[in-house]
Amino acid sequence: PVFVIRRRIKKEKITYDQLPSLLQKTAVLFESRKIKIADKILFWGTNCPEYSILLLSCFSFGRTAIPIDYRNSETTVKSIIEITKPKVAFVSKYFRYQFLEDLGLKIYFIEDLFKDFNIKLKFKIDKRFSGPENLSEIVFTSGTTGKPKGVMIKQKNLYSNIELMQKSIPDLADSSTISVLPLSHMLEQIVGLLVPITEGTTIYYLPKINSFRLLLALQEYKPTHLVVVPQLLKIIWNKVEEKAASEGKLNQLHKLLETCQYLPNPVKKIIFAKIHRIFGGNLRFVACGGAPLDINVGKNWMRAGIPVIEGYGATEVTAVATMNILGKIKLGSAGKPIDQVQIKIGEDKEIIIAGPSLSSGYFNDP
Repeated sequence: PVFVIRRRIKKEKITYDQLPSLLQKTAVLFESRKIKIADKILFWGTNCPEYSILLLSCFSFGRTAIPIDYRNSETTVKSIIEITKPKVAFVSKYFRYQFLEDLGLKIYFIEDLFKDFNIKLKFKIDKRFSGPENLSEIVFTSGTTGKPKGVMIKQKNLYSNIELMQKSIPDLADSSTISVLPLSHMLEQIVGLLVPITEGTTIYYLPKINSFRLLLALQEYKPTHLVVVPQLLKIIWNKVEEKAASEGKLNQLHKLLETCQYLPNPVKKIIFAKIHRIFGGNLRFVACGGAPLDINVGKNWMRAGIPVIEGYGATEVTAVATMNILGKIKLGSAGKPIDQVQIKIGEDKEIIIAGPSLSSGYFNDP
């Protein structure tokens, strides 16, 4: 399986064998709905197999995706539409999407993608679909240093970040993961989707994400790795300590963590078996980015035998610019630049990054 989701009782699975056909059928759907080459498509929904296939089809067959965070306000969504002017939107049927119709957008539901396929339509591969300069998506920044800006991500940016990341990531043979971060963010797109499917990973999706559902999914799916933000690691560690405190074993836990920090990971996994069972027992490592990791939280996970690989990047560099290497992790550091990425600190203390995955700029915003 490449994508798995349980929306009701039965698991829905898509295999790697099926993926090329599904991408082509999605491209046929675009054609049948008059969504032409280089047309812009707004995506507003939660993670699911259909969302991933729609994005992959845009990247592969020459459409421009505008993925927006499902938590964005109506005002923010309207602002993004005003800047990018898409004519069509794929949205979750569970969202309040009516205002999009009022803005003149043709609406389709992400969850209904497979129901809409017309397999009688013939599909022809067009050489225009493969082009380094094709604008694959416009991804809006979080706005931490001002108003959100639409970063232009070309096909060559996606490809280079995937290719260069593969030289630094741990072995993902026989791997599985649970998609936690929004697909509207480049960190999840690259590290949670594109790199994993390049390596043959199985990706599990949850219809709704909260701490309770995630803990249940960890028990069921037993992932080998996760891509998260630091806050989630802190929340889960706090639950570990609360549980230990309720059993009168908090001091014992702290002493064990101090004593066992230099032991090999297989031994730590035995000693801290209860903690590993929270994640299903198969977790090899956690990739972490999007914000600085609390060094004490990182130490606790490392001492419990769960390596935390911290990295740094930005939407403007597609996703990842630096990362730690498994076996050479330095806590408190975001690691070293990945291959072909150059970094220096400017006179005004800003971080200056160059490399093949660097965006060409902001959409309609010099």
